[in-house]
Amino acid sequence: MKKNQFNWRFISLLFFIVWPFYNVCIAQQSAIGDSRVKIYYDDKLQVLSNNDSQNASYYRVINYRNGSIYGAVTDYYKSGKPLMKGYFSDNNPSKGHENGTFTWYYESGTVFQTCNYVNGAIDGAYVEYYPSGLKKSCVSYVMGNRNGCEYSWDEGGNASVYNKDYQNCPCAILANENLNRSNKDTENQKTNPITTGDFCFNNVDRVGYKATVALYRVGKNDVLKTISVNEGETKCMYELPPGIYTVNISWSDRWSNSIPSSTQEIRVQSGVAGTVQLQH
Repeated sequence: MKKNQFNWRFISLLFFIVWPFYNVCIAQQSAIGDSRVKIYYDDKLQVLSNNDSQNASYYRVINYRNGSIYGAVTDYYKSGKPLMKGYFSDNNPSKGHENGTFTWYYESGTVFQTCNYVNGAIDGAYVEYYPSGLKKSCVSYVMGNRNGCEYSWDEGGNASVYNKDYQNCPCAILANENLNRSNKDTENQKTNPITTGDFCFNNVDRVGYKATVALYRVGKNDVLKTISVNEGETKCMYELPPGIYTVNISWSDRWSNSIPSSTQEIRVQSGVAGTVQLQH
């Protein structure tokens, strides 16, 4: 494994999530009780004064409950689509206080990178994805230190670089998932290249909210497929016949609150992977 193969992604990722946190105190000082704070940034990640949304390239949303940060801190592209979602401890969204899952997104809505932090240190699999949803690379960390377990794949899902220095490698599990997905896609292309499509559902809601997605033919009552999507996840339904479908989206949370469900229509196209962002 060439170490610098992953470093440029890692450095750019840290630059994006760390630099704005030095200025986030501006928002924290004004957050009292229950509130939602927006912070706007230019293309150089400098905080814009006076909430200058017109000249912003990105913006951050922080929710407060009883004066403390509640749920995930979320960054957005100017288009309003999510860019990053992550969790912090000690009511302090700054470097060294990351604690939980962090996910970065392409502007299309599909996952770009994901990793887990424990008390400010990356712990577990640090994974990067192609826009297609296939995994591109995986580096294993133990409390901030790379431990020698690394994978990378080409866009066909074939492992091009492999280094495994210990038995219980979290990237090995992901490697098997990638291979199974790639084989399935390849077989489908051979037998039915243009008569099916995929549709992915990206849960961008707050921490603790899980969406259950049920797929129906329009005007029909029989459920074709059902998937559950936890917050921060993207899950897909594969090999769907083209056409218009109805999806019923029901929600549940860790507090057992009653949350209304919703329905919407989606269009599945041959050879195309569609995406819907879920948020109640």
